[in-house]
Amino acid sequence: LRNSFFTRSTLGLKNPKVFFSSIVQKLEVAPNHVVVHWKDKHKSRFHDIWLRDNCPCKICKDTSSHQKLKNVADLPNNLHAKTVTWDRGTTVDILWNDKHESSFPKEWLRAHCYERNSIQKKFKTQEPELWNGIKLKDRGVPTFEYSTIMESDRGVWEWLKVLNNWGLTLIKNVPTTLGQVEKVGNRISYIRETIYGKIFDVISVPDPENVAYSSLTLPPHQDLCYYEVPPGLQLLHCITFNTTGGESYFIDGFDVCKDFKVQSPTHFSTLKDLKITYHNLRDEYRMHYIRSVIHTDSD
Repeated sequence: LRNSFFTRSTLGLKNPKVFFSSIVQKLEVAPNHVVVHWKDKHKSRFHDIWLRDNCPCKICKDTSSHQKLKNVADLPNNLHAKTVTWDRGTTVDILWNDKHESSFPKEWLRAHCYERNSIQKKFKTQEPELWNGIKLKDRGVPTFEYSTIMESDRGVWEWLKVLNNWGLTLIKNVPTTLGQVEKVGNRISYIRETIYGKIFDVISVPDPENVAYSSLTLPPHQDLCYYEVPPGLQLLHCITFNTTGGESYFIDGFDVCKDFKVQSPTHFSTLKDLKITYHNLRDEYRMHYIRSVIHTDSD
C-alpha cells in the first residue's frame, strides 16, 4: 500500500511540481545509457537495456493489458540507442541500432528515475509517522465517517493516505449490522481469505480454536505469522458490547523498533538475524513459516 500511495499522491500529472520537473533541458547519448538533464537541474541516467525492456510501443507492450510482449533475454547483445530526440513535445524519442523506435512520455521517465537520490527521496516520502501512547492520547486516533468512505472515492483516498502513514484509524457511524466489514474492505480491494474464512466473528465460545475467541486477555501480538504473507490490514467492527473489560490496545511497531534499536542494539540485531519458526498446528491443518522477528528495508 505504501508504494501505491506514494505513486498516486506525488507522481500524478496534475501535481505542478511534477510538471515543472518533467521539462527536459538536454539529452545525451552515452555508451550503454541515455542521460536526461531536467530543467530543475536533476539528471537521470537510463540504461539502454532498461529503456528497451520498458518500451511502450504496441510491438513491445500489449495495448489492452499493458503487459510486456518481449523477453529481455531476446534483445540483441550489442543493443544501443542510435539517436535520442526531444522536440519540446511530450515524449523522448529513441531510434535503436536495430531500427526499432521507442517513445517515452517525459513525465513517465521522470517518475521512474532510478538515480540514488531519487530513490532515497521516494523512500523518505514513504516514511510512516511514528506514535506512542502520549502522542496517541494528545492527537487521538484519526477518525473518518462511514458515509464518506462508502460514497466517495475521494473519501477512500483520504482515509487510505492517513492509514498508510499512521497505521491505525477509526471509522465512526458504521451501521451495527453484519456485513459492514466486507463492504468497507471492498472499498480498498479484494479481501484475502484465511483459515478462519473471508469474514469471521470474534466472540467468546467454549473450547475455542483461537484464544481470540475466548474471554482471556490478549497481549500485544502480530496475527498469522505462520503465513508466508500475513495480512497487511485488518478491519474490526464492534457490533454489540454488553459486558465489562474488552479494551483494545494498540502499539506502533515501528516506534518500538526505533527505540529498541537505540537502547539495545545487540538484542535488536539478534531479533533481526535469527530465524524462528511460527506455527499453527491443529488436527485439520498444520501451518508453519520461518522468519526473523524484525525485518528491515535491507532485508
